[in-house]
Amino acid sequence: MTSPFSLTAEEQKMLEKDYKKPKSGKKFGTSPKNSPKQRSDLHEKGTIASRNKTRMSEDIAKFLCGEDKDESEKDEDILKRTSENVPLSTIINSTRKMFLLQYGLNVKVGEKTRLDSTLTEFMEAEESRLRREEAELKHSEQCFDLFLQEFYSTFNSLLTGL
Repeated sequence: MTSPFSLTAEEQKMLEKDYKKPKSGKKFGTSPKNSPKQRSDLHEKGTIASRNKTRMSEDIAKFLCGEDKDESEKDEDILKRTSENVPLSTIINSTRKMFLLQYGLNVKVGEKTRLDSTLTEFMEAEESRLRREEAELKHSEQCFDLFLQEFYSTFNSLLTGL
């Protein structure tokens, strides 16, 4: 049985004065010869969350932009603009105006839907309040009718007793 504190032959060589560390075949920035493909696309890899986020953003963009027949019309419009040699500033200004119009329209539609929902909630609350008050009025009317019947019956009994 060997002692756990004894050195191996390699460790004894390392302790010598003229020991030089063996050079490895690797140099900085080079990839091993057996896996060049694995290192080349390392920068393209990401976490699962980043891949899912990219996929979801692409799906959302497709949903919001819509992949309809309008795309071919847009492409034709772009081709017409490029063939007309329109200055870039004009295209940018028209695109800005289109964006502002679309944004304003979206804001107004959102505000309209918000006001519609608020109005329906208010109307429902008002209708329920009116129904409740109507029920209270019917109950008060019934109580008053009962009071009048009792009053007339007692008044008639007093008159007959005289």
